[in-house]
Amino acid sequence: MDKSPLVQLRSGFALVITLSIIIVVTLLVVSFVSVMRLERQASGSYTSGIGSGELAYGAADTIAAAFIHEMRENSTVQDVDGREIFLPSDVGAMVPQSTLPDLAKALLPNVVRVSSSSEDGLGDFPESFR
Repeated sequence: MDKSPLVQLRSGFALVITLSIIIVVTLLVVSFVSVMRLERQASGSYTSGIGSGELAYGAADTIAAAFIHEMRENSTVQDVDGREIFLPSDVGAMVPQSTLPDLAKALLPNVVRVSSSSEDGLGDFPESFR
């Protein structure tokens, strides 16, 4: 039994519709996966930026704590209107000393300086600041 031309036309039309739906669904899935991949990369970049900022704030806090510790060790502290004022106890405590090796001092005399009264440039800092 041969199928009538109308049945063959409907079968062909159904095949075209089915293939079209499969193509549209496939395109939607591929675009969703692409958008999610881009979103994951953006989230990773944002997270890295937050981590870097926290690391920088931590380093700044450590440096500020080291400076305050050094100022307290080599100064007389006065309270003025609720604020601590550090006055140097002697003139030698005010001069920054280089912490570079001798060769580096000759080449780069003003690159790295630390206020310290000791030979190694570390002063009386606690071990956590060294």
